[in-house]
Amino acid sequence: MTKRERTPLHDIHAKPNARFTTTAWDAENVATLEASGSDVRSALEAGLRAVLSLAAGTEPAPASDRSSPLHGEGEDLAEMFLDLIEDFLDELAFSPFACHDVVIDGVLHRDGGGYVAWGYATESTSPPPRTPLPYVHTAPTVESAVDGIVFRAALARA
Repeated sequence: MTKRERTPLHDIHAKPNARFTTTAWDAENVATLEASGSDVRSALEAGLRAVLSLAAGTEPAPASDRSSPLHGEGEDLAEMFLDLIEDFLDELAFSPFACHDVVIDGVLHRDGGGYVAWGYATESTSPPPRTPLPYVHTAPTVESAVDGIVFRAALARA
């Protein structure tokens, strides 16, 4: 069985067990995130929620009925996560509203190799935070764990 076949893209048991942790911004304005889940979809979603936490702070903004699409592609899972983070940060920079939450709807293997993921960011009724948006400082990494998959990345802000 290849590694690709062992990496579940979606949890068929509906128990994604997704979670994330972030560090505080250090003296050089760098923070790290670690996101995990029992499948790729839930770990990606947790990773983007970690990015949201670092970009907007810990208080979630009130939800609205507006959303913005998210899309990411890559030759491997780490490259796809990087593309999703960059797309999400672009949406945060463009939107006149704060972001309430992030959802990853799906992840697929591409026919020619690699992966594609899509979802959406739910907008808020509040204006965006006045803090500078972070950017990817260290490219994401991915590793398989006993109970799923783990993504790690470092973000920085000016």
